[in-house]
Amino acid sequence: MRKDDRTGREEVDRRLAALVVRPTVSTETARAMLEELHAASPADVALAESLFAVYGRLPDVQERDRAWAALLEKVPGLPASCHARRHLASAEAAERNGNTPLAEEELARASALDSGAQARAGQLTVQARLATGRGQLDEAARLA
Repeated sequence: MRKDDRTGREEVDRRLAALVVRPTVSTETARAMLEELHAASPADVALAESLFAVYGRLPDVQERDRAWAALLEKVPGLPASCHARRHLASAEAAERNGNTPLAEEELARASALDSGAQARAGQLTVQARLATGRGQLDEAARLA
């Protein structure tokens, strides 16, 4: 591949991104590699989506949320599922901090953006915890 072959370079970057997001690659290694690739190609949405997925593996929830927010600000064209996942994380944080109104707002945003099975499972979990916090145990059991 020639140095000035932009299409070829982008294809190599995508293949590398597909490899490093695998769970067999450590989160730290995958993050470092994808952040470097993203810095070189900041408009590449597929690459940014891979980086978003790796950020989701970060063990520190606050660090994960900051990384997601920064990436979504830089690449607002990421799929709705990424935005929904960020809103769900915000709902969980608000719920942990006792801010039920904010948790419900963020949960509604997440639900509006992604109603797929995996997203819906996470949304129902937060809804059940919120119902439990309000003392609505029958509602929580129905959601669980």
